[in-house]
Parts: sequence; C-alpha cells; structure tokens
Amino acid sequence: MLEFEKKVLGVRELVFLIMRHLKSNPALHDIWIKGEVRDLSFSKSGNYFFSLAENFGGYRYQINCTMYKEYAEKYAKLLEEGSVVECYGYTGFYPAGGQLAFYVEKIEKRDEKGYYWEEFKRIYEKLEGEGLFSEEFKKPIPEWVKRVGIVTSKDSAAIRDVLKILKKKMPMEIYVYHSLVQGDMAVDNIIRGIDWLEKFGVDLIVVTRGGGAYDELSVFNSEKLARRIFECRIPVISAIGHEKDFLISDYVADKREPTPTAAAVSIGKFREDVELELERCKEAILGRVRQFRELYDKIDAWVKLIKRECEMRFANTEVELERIKEKMLTNARDVLNKLRLDLESAYSVIAQKDYREFLKAGFAVVKKGLFNVKSVKQLKKKDLITLVMSDGSAVAEVKSVKVDKEV
Repeated sequence: MLEFEKKVLGVRELVFLIMRHLKSNPALHDIWIKGEVRDLSFSKSGNYFFSLAENFGGYRYQINCTMYKEYAEKYAKLLEEGSVVECYGYTGFYPAGGQLAFYVEKIEKRDEKGYYWEEFKRIYEKLEGEGLFSEEFKKPIPEWVKRVGIVTSKDSAAIRDVLKILKKKMPMEIYVYHSLVQGDMAVDNIIRGIDWLEKFGVDLIVVTRGGGAYDELSVFNSEKLARRIFECRIPVISAIGHEKDFLISDYVADKREPTPTAAAVSIGKFREDVELELERCKEAILGRVRQFRELYDKIDAWVKLIKRECEMRFANTEVELERIKEKMLTNARDVLNKLRLDLESAYSVIAQKDYREFLKAGFAVVKKGLFNVKSVKQLKKKDLITLVMSDGSAVAEVKSVKVDKEV
C-alpha cells in the first residue's frame, strides 16, 4: 500500500495561490458587473468602499467593492445607497483582510433602484399610509427611568458600551433580554424580548445593535417587528447601527437614536449632572433665603421706625388735644360769662325802664279783650283788637292773619 505524504500550505502560500489564479483568469478582469449599492463608506484617504448586491431566487448575493481615490474623484458622486450601478474593473483578493473584492475603475449609473431599496420603500410607504410613523402616536420618553429593558445580543460590543454609560447615570434597574440581532430567527427573537419586558413592567425599552452590513441590519426593516414596536404600551427607543443607517424600526419607534451609545446617553440623568443641578438649586434656595432675610430685616426696621414715630405723634397729639380742650373750655367759659353779664345788664336796663318809654319809641301793645296778644295765632279775621300806644289807644279790625314760618 502506497503512502502519500500530505502537503501543508501556509496561509501566505494559499493567499498567493488564490491571487495568481484570479490574476491569470481573463474572465475576472476588465469586466462590467451590475448590482445594488449597499454599505457605502469612505476613508480619510479618499478611498470608497461599498457592496454590490443582487437578490435572485430568494437568495442574496453580494461582493465587496473598493474604489481608490484616483477613480473616486470622478465617479463617487454616482454612488448612492440603494441605487443600481454598473461597475467596470477587476476581481482581486485583499490579503490583510482575507477578502475577495472587486476593484472599481469606472461607474455608470442605472435609472433604477435595487430590490432591497424597493422592498424598504414598499414597507415604509405601507406603514406610513397606515399612520404608524405619525407623531400623534409617539409615546413620551420618561425623564426619570427606574427600570430599563434592553433587547440586544448579550455578547455584542453595543451592550458593553450601553452598560458602561448607564453605570454613570442615576441608579436604575437594568434588564437585558438576550436576542439574535441578525439572521432568519432574529425578528421573532426580538419580538419575544419586547413581549417579556412589556409583561415584566419596565419604564422604557431599548432595541439596539451595533453597526453592520445592510443585510445584517435588514432585520430591523421587518414589517412584523415594526408592528410589534408600534403596539407596545411601553415607550421604545430604536438605536441600530450608525448615524447613517435609517431603518423601519427607527421610524416606528417612539424615538430614534443614531447609535447604541447615543441611546444610553439619552436615558435618564447622569449622576454628576443631577448633583450639579441639586447644588445649583441649593445655592438658589439659599440665595432666596438670604434675600428674604434681608427683606425681613428691612421690614422689621421700618415697622419699628413707624411704631416709634406713631408713639411720638400720639404722645404729642394727646398733649395738643389736652391743650386745645382746655383752651376751648376757657373760651367757652369766657363767652358764657360775657353772655351772662350782657343778659344781666340788659335785664337790668329793661327792668329799670317803664314800658311806656318803649311805647314813646313807636312800639304798641296789642290787646284782645282784656288779654295782651303775644302771637298772631291768637287772632283771626274780623277780630277786634285794641292798640295801646303812649298817648292813647285805638280799636282795629283784623283784615287778615299771616304767620311767619321762620318764627
């Protein structure tokens, strides 16, 4: 029995073998290929990277593409996520990354969109037409979070970044539901996570994963997942991939954050910020207390001043009133005494004079019968009266009687 010695290739040898094969095959050089642009990015050096994808028979086929700066300066403007392009170039192998790639030297743009873009557009327009993206259905994100639920892969870099940031926040309970985030089973996995967290009772749910190729993120374009997020009674944040990645879950969620890190930053309050805010509030309150104390002292001083002023004025007023009272009483006594003296003097004069002296001055005494008439009310029309004067008397008949109302 013959024994054959096995031949073992080093990685370098295999890589060079592949590269020689690719280079020697004319069918892989100077060719045009057509596909849908996906995962478009570029480096600081000016090189562009993207994938060309094609859907056929329910399967997705794609190849990574590289376009160096010298070609990108002319053709990069034709690249657009989801557009269909024709690329001219050659097939090669990138040794450091161990990847087969197509190196693009020319691009012609086709006036059409690719399958994946059209599928995204179909779902987007359908759900938008039903109102699932409307702001009126967006639930407010709570400012203070006691319990947060996160649906993601427990082994991902995304969850490590999120947990690192949440540890700096005000204390909260964190529940991570481990789920697949790509592949055929991922949609149902994520939905089960939302179901569990909703039933458990958290304040906020975050559906998240880090960046990846478009087909890896396409799970979050699922109509089934979108409807479950919309129906969730608890506010949901969608934080998928990078800032440039927009997916259906971003539109239907109550809030979209561009990255897992950004989602973590937006949840709750940083402990340091709360401490600073409390310190500011404390200083503001102490400042107001000082102001009120100063105002109280001023008011107290004013009250004491007014009280002293009033006491002085009242004391002066009492003295003044007493002086006025005494003066008025003295004046009154003086007036009464004078009046009394005048009356006594008048009475003395009258008493000393005979009434006939008054008659000589033109006065007369009116009599009715034997009695003196002291008031016109004692008289009536046609009464006979006697007028006694200084040198005799006369009889007269009353023609009319008029009573003076003022008397």
